[in-house]
Amino acid sequence: MRPWLYREILINALKFKRDELDILDLKIANRAMAEFRYAAKVFKPYRKFRKVSIFGSARVPEDAPYYQLAEEFSRFLAGQDFMVITGAAQGIMKAGIEGVGTENSFGVNILLPFESTSTILENDPKLINFRYFFSKEDLSFYKIVHSSEEAAAWIKSYYSTYHSSRQVGEKLVIRLEQELSDEGVTALNESFSDLVVSGEIVKTTALPQEKDEPELLSKPRISFRTDNHSAGRLNQMILAINGMEHET
Repeated sequence: MRPWLYREILINALKFKRDELDILDLKIANRAMAEFRYAAKVFKPYRKFRKVSIFGSARVPEDAPYYQLAEEFSRFLAGQDFMVITGAAQGIMKAGIEGVGTENSFGVNILLPFESTSTILENDPKLINFRYFFSKEDLSFYKIVHSSEEAAAWIKSYYSTYHSSRQVGEKLVIRLEQELSDEGVTALNESFSDLVVSGEIVKTTALPQEKDEPELLSKPRISFRTDNHSAGRLNQMILAINGMEHET
């Protein structure tokens, strides 16, 4: 797989020359690729740690209730062995860093016009500066809570049964902490058939392509063919999985 991917990356780079793109397009493509490569390098040693992103205004003063709430929230996360990702600026972002500690913090800093370039994690190897960023809003990803403790508890519960997912060819493989009952898989097929492009959701063992993650090979799994067009619906499936009974 790695040699094939290296080949594809090089071929796509050469196609920039073939297509004779404008200088501006070349600069954007080069910068985006460089930023992604560096970010992947920074995060790689911490891949086994769960991470939570904290968003918020850089203009919230330290004596504001929201600042204190964000700091308290990140302390709860630290107590559950999560790391935190912020924009590494002032306000809510600084509160998130202070609650969990710089050793458990990543800074993902967007270089914006008319904004200060100084960050809370200056000279920290876990600080990444981006010039470009992409976002997609989906109300299916929102969860409204009423305290920092409730928020931290909900995030922990998100991984009570769900562990992680990986796209393998046309199949989406969902790795689990506990095996689902047959009735649970049947319920998923009934409720989330819109995510399946062919066949059905089935239990499976690790696929051959997953051998590069040996620590996960023994985990139970489900898999199905999907077109990945609805991240929100997939999130709803994960929530349903977490609420199901397991195989005994």
